[in-house]
Amino acid sequence: MVMRTGIGVSAAEGVNSGVVGAESDCPIRARYELSSSRYITVKGLRIHYSAEGSGPPLLLLHGVAASLHTWDGWVHALARHYRVIRVDLPGCGFSDALRARDHYTPEYTVDLFEEVRIRLGLERFHLAGNSLGGFFAWYYAAHYPEHVDKLVLLSPIAYQQELPPMLSLLATWGIGEAARFVSPRFVVQHSVRMVYGDPRLVPSSVVDRYHALVSHRRNRHALVETVRRIKLFACDPELALHVRKLRAPTLLMWGGRDRLVPAKLIAAWQRDVDHLELKLYPEAGHIPMEEYPAETARDAHEFLSR
Repeated sequence: MVMRTGIGVSAAEGVNSGVVGAESDCPIRARYELSSSRYITVKGLRIHYSAEGSGPPLLLLHGVAASLHTWDGWVHALARHYRVIRVDLPGCGFSDALRARDHYTPEYTVDLFEEVRIRLGLERFHLAGNSLGGFFAWYYAAHYPEHVDKLVLLSPIAYQQELPPMLSLLATWGIGEAARFVSPRFVVQHSVRMVYGDPRLVPSSVVDRYHALVSHRRNRHALVETVRRIKLFACDPELALHVRKLRAPTLLMWGGRDRLVPAKLIAAWQRDVDHLELKLYPEAGHIPMEEYPAETARDAHEFLSR
């Protein structure tokens, strides 16, 4: 049962309150900040989020180098049924980056999300996450089961795997250090095309958005640190043992053409999670909610509302 649907944050923390300060004049912020954008400060970090619609709370977490905009299609489809809350992960979109290298851990990030939950006044809620956001979603649900009603995971990171070449290069010292200072558009375009099942379907406006939001030096630095941490995740067999702690009913969504987190890992999820349902999208890549928003939102609603 969902006990609270409101957002317990003062309106004074909204984008029109002056919290944004001088950055409100930034052209990127003017272009991509939402009318529903709000900010809260947690652990000394300003976190960007958006809350739209009404109904049971549904919290959405995006993946690597993305932003809360990746959920636009879900918000359009689901805001009539849920209070849809989407958050920019630290160092992504308009959220501050983590301040220390040793903060790039599952434990620190999940504790940060627990404080976000408290600040937003959420007692119980549905939780969905893609890729790295999927990792944080299931890891949070495993450690704070009393707050999660149902869980939707889209190509989540969890089990040991080989990293794709682009991420492996970014994790190296030379390429990684260079990436702290430059983010060429053609590199971003290649990366975005790689996460779509059909690269021909990537609109130039989507590439523009990804490039603009990752180009901030703060976000470039966070991306390098995050990818280096993911490389450690991919080699750590102990991390996936926490998957077995999941108790929330879980819907697993996966693209058949996922080049980042291979669909062969579905078998491990089916082995380790009792209350698991699967939706496979044969033509989709790593971000099915962005490629096929109507279909994935429909399937998520059918699962959450049951």
